[in-house]
Amino acid sequence: MQSNGLQRRLETGVGAGLLILSTATQPVTQDSSESSSPWAWRGDLLEIRLRIQPGAKATELAGLHNGRLKIRLKAAAIEGKANQALIAYTSHLFKVPKASVSIKAGTNSRIKTLVIEKPQFLPSEFLTF
Repeated sequence: MQSNGLQRRLETGVGAGLLILSTATQPVTQDSSESSSPWAWRGDLLEIRLRIQPGAKATELAGLHNGRLKIRLKAAAIEGKANQALIAYTSHLFKVPKASVSIKAGTNSRIKTLVIEKPQFLPSEFLTF
């Protein structure tokens, strides 16, 4: 123990055996972006964590992959075509204009975070995962 009264704790993090050493007196909390659910509400915004498979036979929802919603896209990952197809597909699923869908993170990656502004409809396919 330290003489200054701070309590030292060793906590095991979620995931691949992360060890976090904390000298804080308050509990260490998990960041909400690392939630086990692939989606989260941020006010009027729906944030979805995705794993994209470009160049698939068809564009479709494909379940969960490492805590992210997997979407197969027929479009190839060339010159932003897969990103355009993802935005079009997502806007169709949630019945919002394409302008209401944006890629928050991962524009050049298969791992993406998508944001949908004020979705008025949650597709039943989306809720089964």
